[in-house]
Amino acid sequence: MPQIDIPLLNFCDNIINNHQQLRPTRTRETIMNNKCNIFQYSPKELTTDAFFAWLFYFLDSNNAYNNAKQQLFRILFLKEEDKTKNIENIKVFLQEGKRNGRTDLQVSFNFEKETERQTILFENKTWSETSVGQLNGYKSDFPDLYKYVFLKLGYIGIDDKKNAEECGYEIIDCFMVRDALKPIQNLHPILEQYFEYLDETFCKHIESFQEELFNKKNYDILGENHGEAQHYLMGIVFEKLNKNRNLYNTLLYQQGTSSGRPWTEIVFEDKAVYYDQEKTISEGLFWRVDCRQGGKYYLRINQYAWVVDEDELKNRKMDRLKHLREMAANILKDYPKLVTGTPSNKWGANESEVVIFFLDDNDIAELINQIADFTADFMHKYNSEMR
Repeated sequence: MPQIDIPLLNFCDNIINNHQQLRPTRTRETIMNNKCNIFQYSPKELTTDAFFAWLFYFLDSNNAYNNAKQQLFRILFLKEEDKTKNIENIKVFLQEGKRNGRTDLQVSFNFEKETERQTILFENKTWSETSVGQLNGYKSDFPDLYKYVFLKLGYIGIDDKKNAEECGYEIIDCFMVRDALKPIQNLHPILEQYFEYLDETFCKHIESFQEELFNKKNYDILGENHGEAQHYLMGIVFEKLNKNRNLYNTLLYQQGTSSGRPWTEIVFEDKAVYYDQEKTISEGLFWRVDCRQGGKYYLRINQYAWVVDEDELKNRKMDRLKHLREMAANILKDYPKLVTGTPSNKWGANESEVVIFFLDDNDIAELINQIADFTADFMHKYNSEMR
């Protein structure tokens, strides 16, 4: 039976015994049913760093944990060509900093019977997003390492995936961590608590999006938690549109907030077109998920062009909008299962609704399944009639 770290357990017991004086920090995370789980009281990225630092040292502290250590590294961290090797002599570096800031975590080790040290650099996130500048900055400060890892526990959206892949970081999500920890969770109470925290707070939360949207038709979740369910839904739309990538001169995923309300959109057209004989305007078309007053969520195609300062261009844009709406209506004759709503003109001179699908009026699975074909038909017509 492996020895348990008694001082650390005493520390945990003291916190757990006094948990009624503590209140879990309210973040986007689901508050767990188990009020005695220590990790829900510190739901920050530093907790992830601290846990993995502890885990690496714990597994390297006793030969009784050697199989678990090798298993964890082979599942999560080692390159394919090194998965038959054993690792040893772990050392962890927290908050190592140079010109471009402090890295969350670095772990160095060497392979058995090899003297060369190998280092993995981690950029860890809970819910927030990363950036190309941040990821590339760390690589510039710490070049030529064994591996660079982007580890995020919350939902990993299109932007995070794109940024990590562009910068050469391997992505590790909460499901991968859960699968890796599951067979070793009983080695220590801290491991058991972290596994429970990870599963309930992150994995089950993300897994619920499919059930809530497609089975329960609970579209209110699209406005919760800074739009994570929106990012999930529009991630599906993005992947479907991406199958016809050659039809679009752009395919750009964007997200943000307006008056505290999240929105997510996918731009599939942003090319300059002639609005008069002399002046070209970059006309954009994009799918957007959002809600109207009263909480009715929808997917819609918007037309966008910056014409606010010129009346003649406003008129030209409105003529094109009329054509776009007629074009969409004709195409929809071939999509009898899709139900459209009445588009609004209230968004000002620059932005206008072309076609709108309220989720309550449609079968969301049918809408998502047909969205790529509808958009492709729309772009064929657009390119032939409106260029």
